[in-house]
Formats: sequence, structure tokens, C-alpha cells
Amino acid sequence: MELALYHPNYGYYSAPGEKTGKRGDYLTSPHLAPLFGQCLARFVGSGPVLELGAGDGSLAAQLAPEFDYTIVERSPDFRSRQQALLSPLPLLSPSAQDRARGPVRWLDQVPDTFQGTIISNELLDALPVHRLVRDQERYVRADFTEELDVYSTPRLAEYFDRLGLQPAGEAEVNLDAVKLMSMVYARLGKGRVLTIDYGYQAEALFVGHPQGTFLTYHQHTANDNPYEHIGHKDMTAHVDFTTLMALGESHGLRTTAFTTQADFLAQHGIGELLVALQREASDAAAYTLARQAAITILDPRGLGAFRVLVQEKG
Repeated sequence: MELALYHPNYGYYSAPGEKTGKRGDYLTSPHLAPLFGQCLARFVGSGPVLELGAGDGSLAAQLAPEFDYTIVERSPDFRSRQQALLSPLPLLSPSAQDRARGPVRWLDQVPDTFQGTIISNELLDALPVHRLVRDQERYVRADFTEELDVYSTPRLAEYFDRLGLQPAGEAEVNLDAVKLMSMVYARLGKGRVLTIDYGYQAEALFVGHPQGTFLTYHQHTANDNPYEHIGHKDMTAHVDFTTLMALGESHGLRTTAFTTQADFLAQHGIGELLVALQREASDAAAYTLARQAAITILDPRGLGAFRVLVQEKG
């Protein structure tokens, strides 16, 4: 999975090609509605913003004109797309002059220290996972057949020991997310971490979903076969938010909110923004499109069911 997604020449996220948007393989909330970014701007309020894995830059394009903005990006293809999109961005308002301290910056990894708001939107679900079947792990042969054997690392058994449960069937464990977020939590001096993604708390994920949550996406079609279109399709698995909360607490953060995307956007004024847009829209068709986009990102059967975790330090 690491090779299929991140091989420097042939990995899905590394190689050139459309991945997001209507011409790609999946849509995210920032693609659908600028209201999404406006609600996140209300949440941030002020101060520096660090975005982890900014994709094609759609969210950054909505936030960067208002804030001192830094992106941590692993994919050279995504970074080039972000730079092409963001380099010419103007400031949105005179007040932004007081907050923005120069152009968007790009880093290869999380800085040693950071104070402000750290955001990831649909990042953790795209990191490689260990695919398990109860107390065994899936292994892949060179001919792409699979076999089950003992866990490849003692960290997997330790992971479930910390949770005090065992997987009821198929399961995915994201040790890369644990590594990344441990670094994020440790290096945050003061501020908040906003994580938006597919996912559940641990018992619902590992006991309540015995079929697992692994899926692939290719040209907006989902299935669970990773051995077709290798390097040309996205692979995802739901996030264990219980582990993220406990990990944050171990680094001095407290959980201040754990909710759905629909509720989070409602709390940060998407209704008010939509009413204002109705007043300001140049024509009825433009407002109708914006309203439909808002409905899509609030849909409790779809994007509105994404989990939103807010953790704070200091």
C-alpha cells in the first residue's frame, strides 16, 4: 500500500495526474462548497495555520488569503498543483493585511515547533494501513495473491492492548497516522489541532464493523480490490479517533470537540453564510448551486457524517 500510494515515481499520490475533482477519482468538501472554507476560517479566527497534506490546494485557496499559512506536503505532484494555484492569490480583505505575513510556505515535514491551528482534511484515511483479520495480518505475495500470518510487528498487538479490545473480524490499523500525529502533538507549542476524516471511535470501528472499512476509489467508483489500476487509484480506511484522542492527551492536549461535519459546520455559521449568499448572489442559479453544495457537505448519509476532532494545548 505504501508503494502503491507513495512510490516516488509511480505511486498514486506522487505521480502526475488528476486525483481530485470531477476529472479525478474523488471529491472533497472544499471542491464542492466555498462555504466549507468560510466555516473553517470562522473556527480559526486568527493566528498562523498549518495544513497537513493540502491535496490540490482547494482548502488552502479558501483560507490562505486570510491567514499566515504553511503547508506540509509529501507529494511533489500535489505541491506543484498547490503552488500553481496559490502563488497568485490576492488578500481577501484589508483586515487580512494585518494577519498575513507573506506568501504561503511549503515544508517537507512538521516544523520542530508551531503555535496556531493545525488542520488536516481527509489526510489520515489516505495513509497506508495494516490489514488484519482478527489476530492475523494480510500479507501480499509477488503475484498479488494474499495469505494470512502472524502480525508483522508487536506494535499491532500493543495497539489493541491500549484500547482494551480485539478486532471482531476484518480491521485496519494505521500506525503511520499514529506516528504523524504523535509528531504533530509533540511539536505544537500552543494552539489547536482540527482533524476531519472518515472514522469512528474504536469500539464502533473494530467491533461494530467486522467487515472492515478498506476501500479504493477510481474515477468516482469504489470497491475493495487494491490489485487493479495499481498506482492509479486511491486507497482508504476509516480513522480510529479514540486512539487520536488518547494520543493527544498523552502529549498534553485536551479534546474540546468530537462531532460530525454537519454539526461542526452548523456551529460555525454555515446557515448564516448561506443566507448572506442568497442576499448577495448575482442570480438565482448561482445561489441554487451554492445551496445544493451546502446540502451535499451537510448530508448525514455522506460528507456530513465525517468526524471532526478538535484538540487544544495551552
